[in-house]
Amino acid sequence: MWPFSRKKPDPLDPIDLRDRLIAAAASGSRKKLRSECQAYKDQVAQHLKFITKMPDDIPKDDGSIDQHVQYLIAVAQCLANECDSPELWNKLSGVSEDNPFVQWNQWFSELPERMQRLEYEALIGEAQSFIDRAKSLRGSAARQQETFLFGRLGELLFHSGQVSESIEPFQSALRFCVEANDVEGQIAYLNNLLEAHCYLGDGHAVGTAEELLNVKQQNGLPADDEEKRIRILKQGEPLCRVICVRDGNELELDEITNVGEGSYQFSFGVTAFLSTKPRHSQAEATSLPPQESMRMHWSSTMKQAKLIRTTLIQSIKAACA
Repeated sequence: MWPFSRKKPDPLDPIDLRDRLIAAAASGSRKKLRSECQAYKDQVAQHLKFITKMPDDIPKDDGSIDQHVQYLIAVAQCLANECDSPELWNKLSGVSEDNPFVQWNQWFSELPERMQRLEYEALIGEAQSFIDRAKSLRGSAARQQETFLFGRLGELLFHSGQVSESIEPFQSALRFCVEANDVEGQIAYLNNLLEAHCYLGDGHAVGTAEELLNVKQQNGLPADDEEKRIRILKQGEPLCRVICVRDGNELELDEITNVGEGSYQFSFGVTAFLSTKPRHSQAEATSLPPQESMRMHWSSTMKQAKLIRTTLIQSIKAACA
């Protein structure tokens, strides 16, 4: 009875309902968002399928899509945590076998073992199919996964003996990293391209090494190894050469200008072509268990939370696509 009961709001059509809640989240006012969520939580539960679809009038750029997803997450969290209505959150965060991000993460986790079993033909076909699927999705998370998939396809082609075919996937992965200003990714895929060109002996190795050197220098990163590699490449890099290891530092023979105290070891150096250890991995951006491919170690709770949130956002984008 009045004044203890509150009149339920008039029903809204699904579009107005979604837009009203998104606007509340965009306002930045927790009080307003909580009020709107409390008022319309029953209607939200009735229109979950519509609300979790990406609006047709959303601009196609990644920034607009990411922003909409963030607002949708805010609405879902408010409904679940403050309005005792977890239906939208459960809908968004539920794992589905049809979710491409879930499928790709599973594929990535199984990849090292399947490569050891030499399942290259099947893996190459799967990677190509996944890339086609990723191209049909919108948002930065899809582009990131597309980058990883291109990189993995390049590695699979290389290790299966199809070295010339690996160039195009590596170049595609590099192009995405340049567009995203991902310096670490650029270095990773330039290294892969360098090794592929060295293997092929196609005359592009020096240019690729110089491009790698420029990326490192422009970003204030150590580049001594790249400068040395360029000198060797211009002289004609042999597949096998004698190197000197002095107190743990590897030297070419022409770099030994004086002999002093210390430990010296001479050995044959073999040119390495594309280690099976990937240089750029989806493990950096997802909450997959640590793998031998992971180059970054997430030790703090905040970083772990960031990984979990990223994976959740990827799944939500797939659900909204």
